[in-house]
Amino acid sequence: MNWTRMIILAIVLIYVGFFLINTFFPYAFAKQGITEEINFLVIAAEKNQGTFNSKYNIEFKQGLELVKEDFQTQNTTIEFQCNDYEKCCGENEECTEKISWTKNKIKFNKDINPITSIRCEKQNEKNHCKIYIGKVPAQIQLIELNYDENISFNSEKLKVNVIITNSGGIAEEAALMQTKTFIYYFDGEEEKTESVNEFTSKSTRIDSGETKIIEQEIELKTPGKYLIKVKLTGRDFGSIEKSFTVNATGEPEYKCRKDTTKTEIVIDPKTVAETKIVECDIKRFCTDCVQAFECKELWKEENPKKTFEIKTKEYTAEKAKGTNCKTN
Repeated sequence: MNWTRMIILAIVLIYVGFFLINTFFPYAFAKQGITEEINFLVIAAEKNQGTFNSKYNIEFKQGLELVKEDFQTQNTTIEFQCNDYEKCCGENEECTEKISWTKNKIKFNKDINPITSIRCEKQNEKNHCKIYIGKVPAQIQLIELNYDENISFNSEKLKVNVIITNSGGIAEEAALMQTKTFIYYFDGEEEKTESVNEFTSKSTRIDSGETKIIEQEIELKTPGKYLIKVKLTGRDFGSIEKSFTVNATGEPEYKCRKDTTKTEIVIDPKTVAETKIVECDIKRFCTDCVQAFECKELWKEENPKKTFEIKTKEYTAEKAKGTNCKTN
């Protein structure tokens, strides 16, 4: 046995081992530490929907690459965005001097510690989270929400205005306000809402630190209690949602009434069989109604023992079966 050769081989193996440990394990440990820090930010952002969470001291080493799969879960999707043009290449652009990135992965081509921010929003029952590298993203902040709690709809429109500011680090090109209006009504003893209208304001640019006012006028056509849902958002601005109620008084300029000149029957095809009793919807029509529930209430008032479903402001559906599935 050549002991000299074995000693030399052992020294070589020890040297190779130290080289591998010093070369690859620190990189693996560094990536693990960074993914843990970012995952902590993701969890915090999921709990605080629509608003970013940032960290300023994450040190990214040259050669480090992160992919969305490092952070995605069954309920969370991930997207990258490098938003500092001094530190970042363009999206999908190959480069060696700056941070190269796509929506699916990001690579650091030099040692760097840019600001890291996460913002999450619900999309299709999942958390869609964006990881921003470079600058704090644009961020909507609501200063004031103004509206009248009581109006006379015959003489005035509901005016809603918001004062917002961009508390983020870059401009938002298309800030806007969306309003959805619902009217309350009772279905038996249960209070429900029916959609009335929906409006979206014109988009407006808002620079970092700038404050602006956005206004909308909403036309209401019937007396009653209304639910107004306001959503403030933009292309990449985060989001804020607020709701409030308004009472509208006045006399309507229309009179919802039944139209007995026509009737339509829609047979449920699942009940067409020798062993089944035929079931159907009988369309009962109305004219000059503004809301669908008004048509239903009009027919229900005259036929309290029958079952009606809300359909449209033009007709309600009477539920029937057997010999009643014919024009009355």
